[in-house]
Amino acid sequence: MTSRSNIDKAHRTVVRLTQVGVGLLALSTSAVLLSAVWPLAPSLSAPQDKLQPASAPAEAEPGDLDALLKRLAGRALVRPAQVQAAVKDSGAAAKLAKKLKLQGVVRMGESWVAYVEVSEQGVKALRKGESVLEFVVKEVEPGKVIVSLEGVEVTLDH
Repeated sequence: MTSRSNIDKAHRTVVRLTQVGVGLLALSTSAVLLSAVWPLAPSLSAPQDKLQPASAPAEAEPGDLDALLKRLAGRALVRPAQVQAAVKDSGAAAKLAKKLKLQGVVRMGESWVAYVEVSEQGVKALRKGESVLEFVVKEVEPGKVIVSLEGVEVTLDH
């Protein structure tokens, strides 16, 4: 037969465990809310001008959930992944690039001009954005030119 003292002892243990559980729940909830308001590593987060709306609301009173939600509404809490579309390389760009040979790159005013020898057509002067064969010139830099064909980039250099 179970004595009254054992029942009381079990009851006190259950009450204490419940109190500890509620305390841990409150502590974890506070930590989550605090981390949303006060980031641990601000240097890793986005710049503050992008996180805050143009007119930030006044400081919230402790326990004022509506004010906290309004304050968090302007923050970028989740950022989309930076994804680049896949480009299928059929090898056509590499084959066509064999018809191009970089002769040199010179600065003319504020821009760079590449002199590229195109087989059976001679030397052509190319700037960024112009076309040669089926390529579009993406970049012209000292010593190299980057051309693109259907999303496949080829670098011409010496």
